Amino acid sequence: GDIVRAIDGPLAPIPCASRTAPHRDPDCPYPYETCWLRRLMLRVRDNISAVLDRETLAEMAAEAAKVPRKPDSRP
Repeated sequence: GDIVRAIDGPLAPIPCASRTAPHRDPDCPYPYETCWLRRLMLRVRDNISAVLDRETLAEMAAEAAKVPRKPDSRP
């Protein structure tokens, strides 16, 4: 997961659900601490993290090598 985080930033599907850089949306109608959607997205983020953290760079590279690339794509 660290590689994805380094390339793409926080794993959270919405900014307020980030564990490393949470951002409160001033226009959000729900209270930050008790927001049902934020709690749901925190669980989504945690599950994304759990899946990615189980994969190694070598495993990702091996899987990527199995998939043919489009002719015009860069390596």
